[in-house]
Amino acid sequence: MAKVRVNSGIAVRKTALRRTVLARRRQLTATEIGSASRRICAQLVRLDAVLTASAVAVYAAVGGEVDLTWFISFCHTRSKHTLFPRFASTEGEYEMVAVQDAAAELGAGSFGIPEPAATLAAAPRALLRDACTCWIVPGVAFDVWGHRLGRGGGYYDRLLRGVAGVKIGVAYAWQILAEVPHAPDDEPVDILVSDNGVRCAAG
Repeated sequence: MAKVRVNSGIAVRKTALRRTVLARRRQLTATEIGSASRRICAQLVRLDAVLTASAVAVYAAVGGEVDLTWFISFCHTRSKHTLFPRFASTEGEYEMVAVQDAAAELGAGSFGIPEPAATLAAAPRALLRDACTCWIVPGVAFDVWGHRLGRGGGYYDRLLRGVAGVKIGVAYAWQILAEVPHAPDDEPVDILVSDNGVRCAAG
């Protein structure tokens, strides 16, 4: 019973923080998003974890998230596989799919998020777990320990569970907080990249 109350308290704190951060993110202008995203992408392409990766898990930005368009183009010029999430309705979970041309191969998907076409095969789980696959992870907020506040469904936590590659959280500098509420099964990131710089998670 005590554990249930603790988890319930964490959920309430997550919901409150998520509401506050998303409200601020919705106020960002296209100019602010573009400027910060370019600075973040410029730092991503200098990271050893990215340069040595054979595959990079990315995402299609929505709702004012950091825009990875330039970074994804860079990955293609370096012949790196770019993997995008796609919701598998039969399993109720996300899978990752290799995409060569985001403009042509992404379309309207679940929860209003662009996804790879249904005709594209899902990446094998072995590739996702491989140490040569690094992950660029979105979030509503992060803290200095690498803990991540997501959208609330736990989908990314389950995607990241058991992976060996480096997990890189990307966010605007104001989204990186001293602490975010987290549960034991929440998956932290290893590195944080914002428009203010790169830092290793303190945890």
